[in-house]
Amino acid sequence: LNIILSAYRQPGPFSLDLASAVLRQMNFVEKMVNLGFTEQARWEEDHDTLTRCVVRYHHFLDLMGSTQGNFVVPTLDIDLAWHTHQLLCDSYRKLKDVIGIVPDHDDKVGQGALSDAYDKTAEAWKARFGVPYSICGCLPPDSSSGSSGSSFSLFSKKGKSKSTPEKPIENPRPDLLSPSDEAAEQTHPSDHHAVAIINPGEPNAAQAQLRRKELGKRAKELGKAVEKGKADQWGEVMHKRAVDHTPSFLCPVQYGV
Repeated sequence: LNIILSAYRQPGPFSLDLASAVLRQMNFVEKMVNLGFTEQARWEEDHDTLTRCVVRYHHFLDLMGSTQGNFVVPTLDIDLAWHTHQLLCDSYRKLKDVIGIVPDHDDKVGQGALSDAYDKTAEAWKARFGVPYSICGCLPPDSSSGSSGSSFSLFSKKGKSKSTPEKPIENPRPDLLSPSDEAAEQTHPSDHHAVAIINPGEPNAAQAQLRRKELGKRAKELGKAVEKGKADQWGEVMHKRAVDHTPSFLCPVQYGV
């Protein structure tokens, strides 16, 4: 009911802020282009990526249904499947019978709430399915496996880690996660609602700064774990990918919220 009523509370003649919506979706489409997802005949040749995308979306729905009342944040590949599913209106409405809700794809959530919700989503995913939610280079709080005691991180301490032979990654869920570098960015958090502008407001800039500090703290923890040989296999992968990776949820202003 609140969703329906919100359409009538929107200032102006339209049920939503069209300019803001276009900017957010333009940001999302740009990310799909950068991933190569819009290339002609891409999906005719790459069946593994498409299959994994759909399987991850199904598991995302399962997670959503099992944590009703909590806001879950998709990765880019999952968000693509989510956008696509919404075009199939009859099928999408039937989710009420499958997971108990019809998901509201709200892309106007503030950066602070979104980053916190993503951390919780990543933790819940790891606990439920046994593999990391994302290995693009962004990091959840503490999602180490086994007794390694490591966190996924973004930065490393150069020049101190010991050189060890490469070991093949033991991946118990190849249907949910690929360790390949090519697939890494597909699991980047989807934050297409955020558009940076000049002179961000003080509260939004402060939130972004707090997020940077938190990422730096997690980074140091992982760096120490890698140096001591205590990082698990996924943590080591994240450590290597973090160097040139741009984290999500650091855009200081969300447009049209």
